[in-house]
Amino acid sequence: MSVQSASLTKIWTSRSRAFLKEIFPYIRIMSMSGLPAVCSLFIIYFLISYFSFIHNIPAGFPIEALGIALLTLALCWSPLRTWLVQADIVFLMPKEHQMKLYMKRSYRRSLVQGILLLAVILLFYLPVYRQAAEPNSLWLIAVAAAAVKAGNSYFGWRERRVVYDGARILLRCLRWLLTAAAVAAWLIAAWWQALLFSLLLAGLLAALHRLPVRYSFAWERLIREEAATRKRYYLLFGMFTDIPALMTRPHRRSYLAWLLGKIKYGPQHAYIYLYAAAIIRLELSGIIMRLIALGSFVLYWAASAAAWSGYAASLISIFCLLLIGLQLGSLMQLHKESVWKHVYPLSEKDRVKQFITVDRFVLLISAVWLCVVQAVPLMLQGLYTPVIVSAVFSVLYMAWRPKRIEKKLTKLLQDY
Repeated sequence: MSVQSASLTKIWTSRSRAFLKEIFPYIRIMSMSGLPAVCSLFIIYFLISYFSFIHNIPAGFPIEALGIALLTLALCWSPLRTWLVQADIVFLMPKEHQMKLYMKRSYRRSLVQGILLLAVILLFYLPVYRQAAEPNSLWLIAVAAAAVKAGNSYFGWRERRVVYDGARILLRCLRWLLTAAAVAAWLIAAWWQALLFSLLLAGLLAALHRLPVRYSFAWERLIREEAATRKRYYLLFGMFTDIPALMTRPHRRSYLAWLLGKIKYGPQHAYIYLYAAAIIRLELSGIIMRLIALGSFVLYWAASAAAWSGYAASLISIFCLLLIGLQLGSLMQLHKESVWKHVYPLSEKDRVKQFITVDRFVLLISAVWLCVVQAVPLMLQGLYTPVIVSAVFSVLYMAWRPKRIEKKLTKLLQDY
């Protein structure tokens, strides 16, 4: 290894350690928030439900379809942490011919993490697959999955170097579809048929990858991808504390923007408009919608199974509502340093009241939706008490929350 190559390796290592050092205080704050305890409860619930499920799998359960969905996600997910920043276009680009060693560390890290995730999914899925009519060898499926994972990581790297976004997206979609087809073959067909089919698909994908024009090293795309990954980390930490380094890019979101036209003009609605616009245009609305979507899926599944006599659905509903409230709390940091509040005659007291109005509206919509999602399957099974528990908690939470917001936001505004 040359001296210059060794320096690139040291840069990769130092940046990796610097990022861990940077996020460690936020991880400590998260650990003190009670989230680990809540996650532990959900893990315990999942394990209990899982062991109960594998001993009583319903007749006609789509075992193969479940495997195709889970394994395709695990096999195709290939994130790549490069630690590259915008300044590297100036300082590291002269060493582009030596960046292969630098990227080798990133590729190896990504592959190890992907294999670990795949191992966890296989650990939970293979006992279910064992009960299929004519399963292949579990060890053979595990080895094949590892090989397909390595292939996905390789083709994922080649996709990043494609010049045109349209061709890159098309190749990514084809990779996902062909991976799903290969997984289906390994779960359904004989091993030798699945092997030949997988090799044929790999050859087809390799041939398609010879067509598009490629960068020798996709600096801009890798830098954007690294920035997006860091942003996701800080959005997660932003649920628990104020993140000074968090930069958000506004989105128009025309499917929600029409709501702003329903807000009346005037001082009594000024901050309602500002906070509503922030929710719609910033990443916050995306986070809340993803929380609701994911929570609704898990909630409906738990309610349909009547887990813990329906009270598991109540716990999930309460947990989702608390997470949404936690996200909305980060909105209090917005406009705290704005000079416009000293220019226009808008009182801070009205600002607090209008923030509470926006907060309550979003929570009310979320709570009603979550209650409906769990109420339909539970009430069809004659389980009414868990639905009442969720509804009562939602009402009490929304009645208690304004006082806490008023106290916290008033103190925050006084500090500025």
